[in-house]
Amino acid sequence: MPLVIIPLGVPVGWDAFVIIPALAILAIDGFWVSILLGMLSARYRDVPPIVTNFVQVVFFITPIFWPPEALGVWAPYLPLNPLFAAVDVIRAPLLGEQPMHYCWTVLMITTLLGAVATFALFVKFRPRIAYCI
Repeated sequence: MPLVIIPLGVPVGWDAFVIIPALAILAIDGFWVSILLGMLSARYRDVPPIVTNFVQVVFFITPIFWPPEALGVWAPYLPLNPLFAAVDVIRAPLLGEQPMHYCWTVLMITTLLGAVATFALFVKFRPRIAYCI
């Protein structure tokens, strides 16, 4: 980001530093998701193509290329989408805005529940992972 922001002269305020804890939380999310998908992919060979197709569909459902205001009356429910919450806590401060109301809460709950569930499954199935290959 700095390699793009500095040469283009994009004005960035102090609110942009909110992305530092957001990036840390997204790194934790990436860690537990990769462990979960790694365990599932080692056991079931169909998981990688399913994940590929699922990510493609979710990419178009989550407002990345289109504005959140396009949802109309459904816009208040958008922060309940964990992927939108992850995108919004990074995107909004860089645009000089505040993330939507519940985005931090949804992101923290998703991180906590996902990490606890993944590591509980990892502890339970760790001895059998080597036999799945």
